[in-house]
Amino acid sequence: MAKKIYFIFLILLNNIFSFKYPINKDLLKSEKNSEATSIEISTKSDFDKYITENKYAIAIFHADWCGHCKRFLPVFNEASKYLKISQNWKLLKIPCSKYPSLCDQFSIEGYPTIKIFKNSKEMKNITPPRDLENFLEFLIKISTDPLINIKNKQDFFNDYGTFSPLVEYNEKNDKFISCIKELSTYNEFLSEYYFGLIPNNENIFDEKIIFDFDNNNVVFNYNNNCDEVKNFLRNNKYPLLSEADFNLMRKMFRENKKHICIIFYNSNNEIINKFIFNEYKNIAKNNRDIVFAYSQFNQRKELANYFQIVLNKETEFQILIYDFKKEKFYTHKMYDINIKNLNEINNDIVDLIKNINKISYSSKDKISDFISNHKILLFLVLGILIIIIIYLACFCDIEDDEEIGEKQTKEEKNKELKKLINNEFGDKKQKNEQKENLKKDEMVKEKNE
Repeated sequence: MAKKIYFIFLILLNNIFSFKYPINKDLLKSEKNSEATSIEISTKSDFDKYITENKYAIAIFHADWCGHCKRFLPVFNEASKYLKISQNWKLLKIPCSKYPSLCDQFSIEGYPTIKIFKNSKEMKNITPPRDLENFLEFLIKISTDPLINIKNKQDFFNDYGTFSPLVEYNEKNDKFISCIKELSTYNEFLSEYYFGLIPNNENIFDEKIIFDFDNNNVVFNYNNNCDEVKNFLRNNKYPLLSEADFNLMRKMFRENKKHICIIFYNSNNEIINKFIFNEYKNIAKNNRDIVFAYSQFNQRKELANYFQIVLNKETEFQILIYDFKKEKFYTHKMYDINIKNLNEINNDIVDLIKNINKISYSSKDKISDFISNHKILLFLVLGILIIIIIYLACFCDIEDDEEIGEKQTKEEKNKELKKLINNEFGDKKQKNEQKENLKKDEMVKEKNE
């Protein structure tokens, strides 16, 4: 599974939900400069100058050969044209192919590397989205005071969306409001939330934080523990029910969420629709450590195709659980609402969620699944094979020694035979030569006589 990160906030269906993320659509139509105001930086002194002289600055370190850089740079340049951005931000570009020594001074190892600065200090652990609309809203969000004093709760949720928490506080209790002010400066919340502050002076012990997820409130009651407030905000970065897509999966992977539970269904069936947006949402409300999502099989099939989900009838739906730590998934049994009672299905899902850590997950790689599920058997087989190989290796070594010995003996015998043959052949040759010499001597004597 690809681990390269492109992050955007959740895609929400306003026709079904009242969820809103406070993206200012009018921003794209707002006043612009004719030319981009982003600035190319060539020296460390110039870089330091822009960082110290401006409250907000964002710098992109990029390379000519980097595909991600080529896609994001036009967005970066386009964002610098908007007056609402250029009035508060300096957008800096550092081409590392052109100025490698400058990038070396910042220890840049990957491209693009994006650094964000506020009051000359780098804001770490913040990754901006890379599409224009969300990037613009991200810059505005970072440079805007996240604490908003409000008078009407519903107006706040309408204007700032259900991702933003409403804070009811008592003006006599400094601890709670101090905790909220401190948390609102944290990078992880600064880029996520607006905090709607509304005084409630009736009871000092009735201070709370409220997320209004599609009019289904998730409420946290403050008990003088700021760490608990922090955990509550962390666990509610997602609505009770999200639309499942690859962007949501990437966001969860980045934030180290462990599980997502997705219902794949055909949106044309009203009974399933009601079940998902009522019963399934109630299950989600009681299990905020898990992200719950839906995917309309008959409208958006990308995710279903990836997980090999197939629905043959309008009355069918299927549940899938993905474990981000193991990078594996579990496909639960198919449900058919014409066959099974919805109450039974509801209870079945509740039991499934309770035992989510005991599920036998699988992946698209059947070989790796087999190996992970049969480790003991594979170790035994491997051990036996190693013993056999060692035995054969030792046996073959003995055999080889014997064969070498036999070869040496044969060679020695052959040498001896050759010597004997040569000796015999030499003796015969010598005798023949002696006979011929005697004959020659006799012939010479006869001639002389």
